[in-house]
Amino acid sequence: MRRLEAVFAILLCAPAISRSAADTPALAHGLWVWGTLTALQAPGSARTLRNFCQAQGIADIPGARRDKLLEQVRGILRFNQSHPTSPFDGIRLDIEPQQRRENQGPDNLQFLPALVDAYHAVRSLAEPAGLMVGADIPRKFLEGDPGQRELLLSAPPRFTLMLYALSSPDDGKSAEAKAEKLRAASARCLAMDYQDLNPSNLAKLSIGPRTPDYGDQLARMLQLLDEANRNNPHYGGWARHSYNDYLKAQPQ
Repeated sequence: MRRLEAVFAILLCAPAISRSAADTPALAHGLWVWGTLTALQAPGSARTLRNFCQAQGIADIPGARRDKLLEQVRGILRFNQSHPTSPFDGIRLDIEPQQRRENQGPDNLQFLPALVDAYHAVRSLAEPAGLMVGADIPRKFLEGDPGQRELLLSAPPRFTLMLYALSSPDDGKSAEAKAEKLRAASARCLAMDYQDLNPSNLAKLSIGPRTPDYGDQLARMLQLLDEANRNNPHYGGWARHSYNDYLKAQPQ
């Protein structure tokens, strides 16, 4: 069954089909699409996106403030009511309070309770209507104490960790060295983020590397993430950043 997610900013996501064993949970493979209306404006652009997702194993997916955010969620619910044969079945949030001046600083997580409240508010609208809720987060959000991490990881059922700037195409490192660095970093995050927490009802964590960090090696890095972390019960899959980078690389 195909899955459509309404995303703010948008991340397309669907479970991976292949499994290494019958009892291994399906992993999610996702894709950021920034400026969705612009990216899908040209004739044939939706078909191009769908074909790209199929080729990458992502699946067949077409494409504030708190009150404004909740109104956007209600808009998705109204869309589903008027399009019963092609509804969205998920909402993925990209809320970044750390960008505000008062929330900056490596140890400044004063925004966390309000952020978690926003996640729960979205879930209270979306989940009774059958929509899954997930969110994208930077590394900073999971660098708090066990109480803060458990508060966050008990909010939506799925997160994508934006694991950026580990490498760059021109840093002189071999593909093997970059792969090992990503493998080690993802394993370290999955271990540290859940350390000393009650494992029940905690969100799964997908890993989101960026195209600018790996260039044409990105596909191999995504494959490596699944290979290295598939058996970790907290690992949810990967998300590719981003479709817009792929479009820029195409000949005009």
